[in-house]
Amino acid sequence: MHGSISSLIAKGTLPDPSILVTGLQVGVAFTAVRLALNAVFFKPLAYKAMGLEKPKAVQPVPALDALYHPKRRPERAALEAASATAGLSAADGEAYLLRRVATATVHARVYKFAEALWRATLYAFMVAFGLYAVVGQSWFKDPWKQCWLGWPHQVQPDKAYQYYALSMGVYTHLIMFQAIDTRRSDFWQHVLHHAVTMALITMSWVSNFVRIGSLVILLHDISDVPLELAKVVNYTKANPKHAKWASPAADGIFGIFALTFLVSRLVLFPYYVIYNTLFVAEDAVEYTADGPPPRPPCYWIFNAMLLILQALHIFWAFLILRMVYKVIVLQYLEDIRSDSEGEWEEKDGKKAKTG
Repeated sequence: MHGSISSLIAKGTLPDPSILVTGLQVGVAFTAVRLALNAVFFKPLAYKAMGLEKPKAVQPVPALDALYHPKRRPERAALEAASATAGLSAADGEAYLLRRVATATVHARVYKFAEALWRATLYAFMVAFGLYAVVGQSWFKDPWKQCWLGWPHQVQPDKAYQYYALSMGVYTHLIMFQAIDTRRSDFWQHVLHHAVTMALITMSWVSNFVRIGSLVILLHDISDVPLELAKVVNYTKANPKHAKWASPAADGIFGIFALTFLVSRLVLFPYYVIYNTLFVAEDAVEYTADGPPPRPPCYWIFNAMLLILQALHIFWAFLILRMVYKVIVLQYLEDIRSDSEGEWEEKDGKKAKTG
């Protein structure tokens, strides 16, 4: 049995599992590229685009650092005691903590800008490569028939395999950075999404569901490009020099994202993928005189994970439509997945400033 499987892999009618290792290596490579672009391009551009200055280094004050919290002020008595220990007045101690808050806020804004710009670049690359790998293929033109014709012994073009390796690398990278990147209100939903997507890519590869799997990946990546671009432009409008054009541009790009997401995730995905895998895939099963044989476990697992993704799509569609309401009715645009970080503000309501 092992010999027959090896021969089928050698002939190209079954995928080679070793490409999964390649995908992990690609994830590490994406991480290296991101770190390099952050240092050389993304972060310098963030300071310039948002009109921020790099915070000056401040001599640490251990007694006050022990009281520092980005979301809340220390108790007055604790502040006075720590300031006295450091040989400072309470006012100077509070000013020191405010500088720390302001510095952390600048770093957080720069990180979010660089993060969104990297993701926009990454997803744009993946969409371009996905279109190159999928458009023109028989299963792109007729997914209901061609995705299952000859399954599981299907020969796929090299670029489809390369697309899978890159996709595995993308989600490997995203999972590696999930706990590092900006934590948002839907953090756990995104953890679930990335885990399910990684499992789908892995299982669809070893089960040779590459054709339908490539459509799943492409439909997911398309709407992520305008989402990340909308974030970049929305962060840019904090600079008074760019506010006049950045605000309407952010609204417009967000509108493109909302339309793209709703069409790709709530229309095309259910029609071309879920309906296809739940019902049309039955034609791939050869019937005998006694009726159809039992469906393989991968069929049920694959569909279960697709339905989990669709449930997440509906959840995010609700957030998007709520934000569309805010943009149209309230004329207000923010990140639809609000940050969980807070800001320590002065008593008069003004944000802390670097000094």
